[in-house]
Amino acid sequence: MARDEEFEVDLGIAEIMGDGSKAELAVTSMKAVNFGYETEFIGKDGITKTKKVWVLNVQVTPPNESLTQTQDNITQSTFDYNYTGYGEYVKTADGSSDYIDPKTGGKLRAYTVSKKPGDAGYETFLDSVPTPKKAQGTVQGV
Repeated sequence: MARDEEFEVDLGIAEIMGDGSKAELAVTSMKAVNFGYETEFIGKDGITKTKKVWVLNVQVTPPNESLTQTQDNITQSTFDYNYTGYGEYVKTADGSSDYIDPKTGGKLRAYTVSKKPGDAGYETFLDSVPTPKKAQGTVQGV
């Protein structure tokens, strides 16, 4: 995977300088972000489809570079963006408060939210960060 300059600038770990060069910045704190992406999967029907995914409330570290080298030259370079996921609390169906699981008495936390082709809202799913909510008719526990 190549470095994603736009992603790094958005995270605040890099900045484009006045002459157009990119500067990698010293990271003094990492902001929490949400990011969305598309990934392919093979459906039950055997056809390749695209799933849309949001990863919620994460801190991304500057990329690690991995090199594979022979005696003569570097043959491969990949960059890995490690992150710590904190997730978001699942809300009640109306979104007014955090959902309390009736079995445990605790709050539920969602780390990713996704949609597959055919799901309501699939086409515009990556346009804005979703708030994870329980389905209508879900009973709130105490």
